[in-house]
This record gives sequence, C-alpha cells and structure tokens, in this order.
Amino acid sequence: MGGVTAVSATGLVELNARYGLEMNLTSVQGLIERFDLRFPSELVR
Repeated sequence: MGGVTAVSATGLVELNARYGLEMNLTSVQGLIERFDLRFPSELVR
C-alpha cells in the first residue's frame, strides 16, 4: 500500500473488504484534533 500517506481510495476499499471493516474517513480530521495526533512523518524533521 505504501504507508498511510500513500494509500489509494481503492486500497482502502480492498482493506475494508478483506478484513470486514467500515471506515468513516470524514471523521479522521476531528479525531486527529480531538486526540492531538501526529503522523510519524510530522515527528521527524
């Protein structure tokens, strides 16, 4: 897949199907802000 910053929409659909997942991508920004999350690429500079 190439990591979190490189995964395609098709790749996410395939992961959902393979593992029986449901993802609400519209909630991601709110979760990042709510829990003060950072991607690893943001930590290493």
